[in-house]
Amino acid sequence: MGIRQSLVNLGLCGVLALGAAGLTGCNSGFNSVRGNQPAAFYSRMEDRVYNLVDSFSREIPKEFVKMESANSFYDSSLKVPPGPNPKEEDMQGEGRFVTKNYAVINAGYVDAEEVKAAKKSGDARGLKKVVGFVRKLNTEIESFGIMQDCFTFMEGNQGVMYLKIAGEWKRKDFTFKSVGKYAESDLKEVMAFPTVSRDKVDRYIELAERLDKTYFRGRYFFR
Repeated sequence: MGIRQSLVNLGLCGVLALGAAGLTGCNSGFNSVRGNQPAAFYSRMEDRVYNLVDSFSREIPKEFVKMESANSFYDSSLKVPPGPNPKEEDMQGEGRFVTKNYAVINAGYVDAEEVKAAKKSGDARGLKKVVGFVRKLNTEIESFGIMQDCFTFMEGNQGVMYLKIAGEWKRKDFTFKSVGKYAESDLKEVMAFPTVSRDKVDRYIELAERLDKTYFRGRYFFR
């Protein structure tokens, strides 16, 4: 049985769809391969991403501004054009961000020029500064009930995905090669991902809930 919704896109579209698109929605995907770094690299990467996002999860930094046309907050050093439909190519600068819509809550760090270059070339290997933590809010709906939960980490073109499927948490490391292409995974392949304990993922679930409470007061946002 195949999962029609790309597993990589399911968790990570919010990260590279940054630019204006990521602050207002989510529309990009990745073509990925198995992680090409040692296992210890991905554990350290998770900690770095967690520590970055955790540092602004408890209160909104004074440097943050709110994007009035979307449910997004970002550093004032990241210049986003005003209006309801800002163009990605008009973004400038870099900085931290937190955003939420009906599909995801997403937080991290983005360099606008790096993201635009990667999306233009279609090559994810040039990503260095992009950092993202994404919690899917409608995993069961998008996966037709196959998966119960999903969150992901990204640093440069490396990523880690956690999936809750059949009541168990699975974990997978990825390396991203290209942008805008969707890689599909077979259910049998997903079930073979290594299993991790609930204790392992509790702090990540709590991070997402803390972001939601701090920035959005737990409100649900539609399209």
